[in-house]
Amino acid sequence: MTAIEALIATTIFALVIAMSFAILHWTTQSFNEQIREATLTDKGEKVIKAIQEDMSDATGVQIVSSSISNGYTFYGSEIRFKVPTRFVCPTNPKGYAVTIAPVDTRYYVPTFSDDKDFSLKYGWRDSQRMVPNLDDSSRLVPLQGKNLKTNASYLPSGVTLTGGVTPDGFMCFRFVMNKKVAMGKYGKDGIFKEADEKLDIDGDGAFNTTFALGYIERCYAMGLDTQSPLVPVGESRQPLGDSWVLQPIRTSAPVTGEYPTAATAVKTNQIFMNLTPDPNDPSKPDPSNLSWIQVCVWLLTMDAAGQPHLMKCTTDNFQRNSASYVTATSATGTD
Repeated sequence: MTAIEALIATTIFALVIAMSFAILHWTTQSFNEQIREATLTDKGEKVIKAIQEDMSDATGVQIVSSSISNGYTFYGSEIRFKVPTRFVCPTNPKGYAVTIAPVDTRYYVPTFSDDKDFSLKYGWRDSQRMVPNLDDSSRLVPLQGKNLKTNASYLPSGVTLTGGVTPDGFMCFRFVMNKKVAMGKYGKDGIFKEADEKLDIDGDGAFNTTFALGYIERCYAMGLDTQSPLVPVGESRQPLGDSWVLQPIRTSAPVTGEYPTAATAVKTNQIFMNLTPDPNDPSKPDPSNLSWIQVCVWLLTMDAAGQPHLMKCTTDNFQRNSASYVTATSATGTD
């Protein structure tokens, strides 16, 4: 073999090796991208499903218009509600089953004298903590209230018995900013700036939007659901979304014109929105009737090369137990 032949053979061999490594690199990168996208999808689905499961039969729904986390204000990022309680007690012997009571004649006159109203008892529930129900032969039930008679030693810090039974309270989902997370090349303290990363995340053609990164927190609190700010029971706090949830940092409150479509845009996102139309003006929500709630969550992650992956997860919840009125036409033509 001459020197020229050896040189050609070596060159060809080097090219084959280089091409093999290039193919391996791009294959690995593509595989990693698929894993990253699948992980992002999984986290988004878990957030949405957790909210759906808790709110499917909830009532007393309230969307907190401006929720503060780590010194920043996030609009429409907190929702409070109550869920049906599931335990036996003297004041509600059927537990989760309906309570049957005479019709309240303040709203309508019953057609028949024996007409009855059906209703549920609502409160808060800790599905992760089982406690004995002393009104039901110490049968184990999820910790909940109000009016569950149990042992004080089983209660988490922040929950105290009132007259031997659990106090009133409510459930909550809210966005919590995480100042320990960093996303992107220059992101820090839970802040992601388009200007620093030179990335137009919201697609408006400019680099002037700043976002916060955090997670959706599921928790419950004692007392009235009008308390401000929220003081959750510490042991009930459960993070969802692994600090990949994206929320815009806004300098002004949302305007009426943003309802309902712009509130789902990443630049103006409000996680929880009331879409129940006002009977007097269907272009606006009905503040007294939160029976149609839309949830819209944006999640962001970035790979080692700085390429962003953004996902939008939405769901519409019809709060059948929060509807303020139902109109139906009978066979005789009356409403």
